[in-house]
Amino acid sequence: MKRAVVVKLGSSLVAGPSGRVRRSVLAARAGEIAALVRAGTPVCVVSSGAIALGLPRLGLAHRPGSLPRLQAAS
Repeated sequence: MKRAVVVKLGSSLVAGPSGRVRRSVLAARAGEIAALVRAGTPVCVVSSGAIALGLPRLGLAHRPGSLPRLQAAS
């Protein structure tokens, strides 16, 4: 069995400077991940981008320090 590949999609990849989803970048990464899966490679995708995308929706200019606010942003 092949070893799994872990793909981390970080905040700067997932969200642009304005906090909006970078759809074209994510679509390209999704294509690459799909190719790995088709080739039989197990893939685990993780992301820290949920917080970056949630900040503007909550009206926050900076990443919060408290766990409850981080959870709310994600």
